[in-house]
Amino acid sequence: MDRPWSAPVAVGAVGVTGCVALGLLNPSEAGPLLCPFRAMTGLDCPGCGMTRALSRLTQGRIGTALDYNIVLVIAVPALCYLYLRWLASAFGLNWPPLRLGRTANAVVLLTLMAFSVLRNLPIGIGRYLNSQPIAG
Repeated sequence: MDRPWSAPVAVGAVGVTGCVALGLLNPSEAGPLLCPFRAMTGLDCPGCGMTRALSRLTQGRIGTALDYNIVLVIAVPALCYLYLRWLASAFGLNWPPLRLGRTANAVVLLTLMAFSVLRNLPIGIGRYLNSQPIAG
């Protein structure tokens, strides 16, 4: 028997379980999380801080989540929509696709590239975009 809904339901269950675990645990207190890029270069990659940001989002601490990784916080609504669209299609429902034109795709790519560079500046905006929380 074919079950087209099983994959999106399983992915959703794993995602919810992971979010609950992140909400209950505090990855910041577990010691440093190892990013291979950061271990080799000492710089933040675009994904640095995402685990801690997602943990704070599950706790309703949006400001702190933004401090860890602003890109993740901005991307969460689109990721949720894409997941729900996948789930709906598995049950035979049609949701409109999330389409970006060529220009929008270029803007997203250039923004991610700029974010990757700016977050590693030791002064100015780099202090606010890096994956370390602002003290004080």
